[in-house]
Amino acid sequence: MEIKLYIKYLVFGIPVLIIVFNQLAVYYGRQQVYDSRKWMHYIRNVLVLIWIIAVGIMLMHKYQDKPLTPYPGPRLPTKSK
Repeated sequence: MEIKLYIKYLVFGIPVLIIVFNQLAVYYGRQQVYDSRKWMHYIRNVLVLIWIIAVGIMLMHKYQDKPLTPYPGPRLPTKSK
């Protein structure tokens, strides 16, 4: 249960950090500080990867108990001899 909460914080918190680092990269690009800009892009890309993994884990937890069929519908009649 604690893991699910942690993943939820990651999924909803990391996009904010991604936006922050992206804006920092834009700012450093305008200031012509290209070394800092490169690091901001690097950190942002790592955060994007972590976010994708966190979303994947969340979806796995969400659908791990559910069957793959969309609904337990009526069975098709099988031909009996």
